Amino acid sequence: MIDQTKSTLGKAPSVPEDWCYVSGRVASLARTLLPASFFPELLHSRNAEEAFALLSESAPEIFPHLKSITDYDRILSERFDAEAGSLAADSPRDGPAEIFLRQIDLARVHEYLTGPEAPQKNGQEVKRSADRLAGAYGWIDPLDLSGDRAALFAARPLRALSLWVDSSFHRSLGSLAGRSPPLRPYLSAMAALQAVATCLRSVSAGITAAELEAFFFRPGLLQAGLRKPSDPAAPLSRLLSEYGVAGLSAEGDGLAENFSRAADDHLTGVAADGRFEPFGMLPILYFLRRLQMETLNLRISLAAVLAPIDRGVAEKRLRRV
Repeated sequence: MIDQTKSTLGKAPSVPEDWCYVSGRVASLARTLLPASFFPELLHSRNAEEAFALLSESAPEIFPHLKSITDYDRILSERFDAEAGSLAADSPRDGPAEIFLRQIDLARVHEYLTGPEAPQKNGQEVKRSADRLAGAYGWIDPLDLSGDRAALFAARPLRALSLWVDSSFHRSLGSLAGRSPPLRPYLSAMAALQAVATCLRSVSAGITAAELEAFFFRPGLLQAGLRKPSDPAAPLSRLLSEYGVAGLSAEGDGLAENFSRAADDHLTGVAADGRFEPFGMLPILYFLRRLQMETLNLRISLAAVLAPIDRGVAEKRLRRV
């Protein structure tokens, strides 16, 4: 994907009237979104046939036949990707769809970095991979191994590259917020929560607070005491405070899953500020956020139907829509 920062310099910023056409599209599309009450019903289907019957009645365009249910992950991914891409094509530059397209990119990059085709733990191979990624995705910065980053790269180059990709994504959110003021509240919340999630994932993988700070996180993680505490919840509470989202509740067993759900619901709440706007960036943001969470809820529900997953546990994982 082309980085909008590089491709649109010199063009005038959009005005509300520029969004009339795509806002009209979204108003029509929003009527096809599934209600929150649909997902618990789908999740408690007894089998694939019953799930397909429900989907055929409420969303027949998603799964054309019964066998397609088993390919739900690919079908749902392609559906969301296509909708975000189509709305981006119809929108002025630096619009909400760009956020979701970059999230899609980020997921693909991390899938590559954790997959069988990822470079081996050889520094030169990882550097070449970093160059290819920066060339393919305009928001990924050229790999910088100066200062304290060098030590982690020498010891764990693939982990260092993963952190660098996250740091580039984090920076690109701030850049987009600077060019699109209406999106700033959502982008600020998203950047904070993405930073917390990366920190938590990295700490569990043995990355130190000093190494995280060297890559892109706020100085202060050491002062926040992010070091192997005896209380497993301590890193989360400290990080939430450090990144300005201390009011987010994500406690209890299954801390990572609880945080992920609470973070998703928080972001949906931020996006919901645009639900009453007639046109502009915010209704597009709200629609895409709801579609993103609808896609996740369909995945959770269908996974529970097709695999021996506890339905009660799965229902607790459903997101707000």
